[in-house]
Amino acid sequence: MDDQGCKVDVRLALRAYQAVLDRGERRDGVYHLGELRAETDFDGYTVTIGDGRVRVRVLFHSRVDVDAPSGKALQDFVGRLERAVA
Repeated sequence: MDDQGCKVDVRLALRAYQAVLDRGERRDGVYHLGELRAETDFDGYTVTIGDGRVRVRVLFHSRVDVDAPSGKALQDFVGRLERAVA
């Protein structure tokens, strides 16, 4: 899915990812903080943060891959990221 008018800033995604790691709980290799979940691939070059509906992957060279069912879901997710880093 395209971002439907709502962009995910790579810096916000990475800051939220780190907040989930710092303040979240690790279960089965995945960090959880509220509705957010964060994990990395085996080599550490790709990090993933999601909330069960939306998944954002930050790839090598700070490319962002967004998978969201709707623009509203993505907008809600970006709000969760912003609250995680506040």
